[in-house]
Amino acid sequence: MGGGQWIFPEWWEISGRAFGLGGAVGLDGQPIEVRIEDAAAHTVWPIRQMEQERVADLAGADPADERTMLDVAVAAGVQPDVDSDGDGRERFLDTDGDGLVDRCVDGDRTAMDGRACTADPRFADGYDITLLFRLERVEPVAP
Repeated sequence: MGGGQWIFPEWWEISGRAFGLGGAVGLDGQPIEVRIEDAAAHTVWPIRQMEQERVADLAGADPADERTMLDVAVAAGVQPDVDSDGDGRERFLDTDGDGLVDRCVDGDRTAMDGRACTADPRFADGYDITLLFRLERVEPVAP
């Protein structure tokens, strides 16, 4: 694909659904164009990936910000909603109020303390994410 950029991280396992399908058929009855107007992409964002994505890496963010995307979700009161490893849903806590996850509780209720707990492979759950898109046809214009 010339010039395009894949907008999802390669670790995402995405399933999708399209709505508002349309198209055109040629004189021979064969499809010559397919249009998708609305689409949905679904994935699960794993805990270990979220704890590697730093807020400081986002455009316009403070480079000194130590929080990860997992820290942000937990601070907002959102816990993982997908039990990926079958032992019950995990919970993550900020016990000292500094905005950083420092206690992890596995689905089997095993607890681990410290910032490194989020990287432990026993914490395998994730967040269910569905992205909805409105696709608009555009025509390129020469500069």
